[in-house]
Amino acid sequence: MKSETDGPAALLIFFRQEGVPLSIIRDNSKMQTSKLWKDYCRNYWVKDRFIEPYHSNQNPAEQMISPQKEKLSRLMIQSGCEPQAWFRAACHVAVINNHTANSSIEYRTPLEVRDGETPDISSLVEHEFWDLVYFQDPTASFLSQGGNERLGRWLGRASDYGDKMAYFILDLDTQQMLVRSMVRSARHTDRPKQ
Repeated sequence: MKSETDGPAALLIFFRQEGVPLSIIRDNSKMQTSKLWKDYCRNYWVKDRFIEPYHSNQNPAEQMISPQKEKLSRLMIQSGCEPQAWFRAACHVAVINNHTANSSIEYRTPLEVRDGETPDISSLVEHEFWDLVYFQDPTASFLSQGGNERLGRWLGRASDYGDKMAYFILDLDTQQMLVRSMVRSARHTDRPKQ
């Protein structure tokens, strides 16, 4: 969201992607008391639950923000990524968190609790955030110099694209973010000599 006025639209996106919750715990912010927000909650039968004013500790989501920010900061320092990559880094931290067992939910992952099955972590173990990777360029001629691969940075899983092995890649030549599934590490493998 770029501003609080985007809140109701973000709520509908959440409903579409994750499903409609039974209730939402909120703090009576202006965004959450707007007519449009209330209409969406009423239309989808979402129960309102409120925290006590000036007691953000009563909101479970607020309790998770600080650890997530710390993990994001650590990832950005360890990976050496550019500051412009912060959003993809934050998304990657959230994906890792959702695939990690948690003692507060009986050592199950949040995705397992939500979906009823243990999530596959294969797409998260081969590359690290901001790793140099070679990715397939489907527009390049196979016989062109360097073959049909280009160099990029791995930015995490592309959950809404292709299969579970599709990734966001930053093309180092064009500085465009692409989605590719044909990816290999540039750190552990060399390109053939030209």
